[in-house]
Amino acid sequence: MTTLASLDHVWRSAHPVSYALLKDPPDPSELARFAGLIQAPLPDDYRAVFEWKGGQSALAERGLLPEWRLMQLEEVRMEYGSMRELYEAGEFSAGDWWRPEWLPLLVNAEGVTICYDAFGAMGGHRGQLIQFASDSADRTIWFPSLEALLTSAVADLQSGRGVQFPSGYPMAREASLSPP
Repeated sequence: MTTLASLDHVWRSAHPVSYALLKDPPDPSELARFAGLIQAPLPDDYRAVFEWKGGQSALAERGLLPEWRLMQLEEVRMEYGSMRELYEAGEFSAGDWWRPEWLPLLVNAEGVTICYDAFGAMGGHRGQLIQFASDSADRTIWFPSLEALLTSAVADLQSGRGVQFPSGYPMAREASLSPP
C-alpha cells in the first residue's frame, strides 16, 4: 500500500468529518495549467497529492497536519501567481526570500504556507518542505521530503500523538534577502 493509500484509509476511519471535507482531485487540465504557470513540469510526488485529493475546505477542523490544511489547487495557483508577479517585478529577485521553485502545499489560519521546494534552497535539497511567511525572514524546513510529511501525517492520524518529525527536523533558517 502506498503512503497516500494509507493516508486515505487512516484519515477516512479516524477523522470521517474532516475527510468528508477533502475536495475531489482537480481535472488533469487544471494540473497542466498550474504546470504552465510555474513553467516546469510538476514534481511527481507533488502532483500525486493533487491527483489523490484536491485540497481541503477551510471549514475542516482537522488538517493534513494539526493546524495545517492541504491547500486547494485554486488557492495554490493564486498564492503562487501573486508571489511570482512580485518576483518578476524585482521585489525579491535574489536570495531565499521567495523562490519560483517553492510550490505552496499547506496553509495555516494565519496564511503562512508550507511549500514544496523543487530547488533545494537554504542549504537543503530538492523536495524538502519549507515554511514561507511573506512578512517574516524566518524559514523553517519542516520535512526532508513530501514522503516524510505523509508518513508523519499517517502516524499522527493513527496515534493522535502529534506530528513526529524526522531526526534533525524542523530546521530553522533565515532568508538571505529581506523584502523592500
